[in-house]
Order: sequence, then structure tokens, then C-alpha cells
Amino acid sequence: MLIPRGAMRNTPYQRHMGYFEVKAHHYEQPNGEEKVSYTTYVLPKGIDFIRRTLGFTRIDPMLPIPMN
Repeated sequence: MLIPRGAMRNTPYQRHMGYFEVKAHHYEQPNGEEKVSYTTYVLPKGIDFIRRTLGFTRIDPMLPIPMN
């Protein structure tokens, strides 16, 4: 669902953009170089999309997700 590496890491692939909102943040590094970082937010319909994709019947924010 999300791009794993590179400048756009942790942002959704184009085909999944309808489930997320991405906001750009501009900042300046100490050496004066301008950079952009991105924050990805899950939209309400994205929560159900993630749940279905992972095969969960529900998502409980208080339970840890098992890692294999």
C-alpha cells in the first residue's frame, strides 16, 4: 500500500491514494538546503480498506498487531 523507500517512502502508491491523505511539509536543513517531507494520514474509508486487506474482522486500537 505504501512506498517502502526513497524520497516518497511511507506515502501510498497511486492506486491507493483514495484511502489516504498526504501532506507535504517544507523545511530547511542547517546547511541551508530546502527539503520536503511527507506525512500520510489514513482516511476513515482507509481504515476499512486496511482491515480487509489484512484479513481482519475488526481493528481494535488497544490490541497489538501480531508480527510474524
